[in-house]
Amino acid sequence: MPNNTGFVGFTKEGNKFRAQIKVNGQMRRIGAYATAEEAAVVRDDVMQYVGKGFAEYNFDQHERCVSPKQMYMSDVAAFLNKHCIAVV
Repeated sequence: MPNNTGFVGFTKEGNKFRAQIKVNGQMRRIGAYATAEEAAVVRDDVMQYVGKGFAEYNFDQHERCVSPKQMYMSDVAAFLNKHCIAVV
């Protein structure tokens, strides 16, 4: 979905930004966040765990390492568990 934020992997629904990822050909929602940046961080983290190494990321590896992603790890874990995705 084209947007003017510079981030990929989310849709805007009302005043929230819903992070999403395609898994096995189906679009899966990860969660809704207050800002596009929060949605982008969570989406990138899920992409990394799912093993989408050649996917388009919002942040480079260094930025992901220093991002405030730890506060979103429960969202990442819940998504992976819901869709039966094993962390390798």
